[in-house]
Amino acid sequence: MLPAAFARAYKIVVLGATVLGSLSVAGQAAEVTPGSAVYRACAGEAPHACLSYLSGVIDMHEEVVAPQIAPMFCMPDLISFAALADGIRAWYAAHPEAMEAPAVYGVTQTLAEMFPCDGAR
Repeated sequence: MLPAAFARAYKIVVLGATVLGSLSVAGQAAEVTPGSAVYRACAGEAPHACLSYLSGVIDMHEEVVAPQIAPMFCMPDLISFAALADGIRAWYAAHPEAMEAPAVYGVTQTLAEMFPCDGAR
């Protein structure tokens, strides 16, 4: 179960990801991206899609979620795309049950595990 602050932030990120997704498919119903799609993209099928999805989640967190509530993760100043993609692949390999859940859940969990906040931001 998610802590209350994390659950609230997760809802905000999911809403943001849904809004971003709906912008790219104007005129169509927005569909939530499953974890399996991000896993495959980050495993090499579509590295640009992987980077774009991760960037969107990180941007939404940094600009919308973190300023309003406690941050879920604290990104370092420098991080390689390869390290992020490796983290996503490793998290989903360890949590195959999350493959069909909204990808934003797995991405935020991965980032929270990779980049925990030390209280100083």
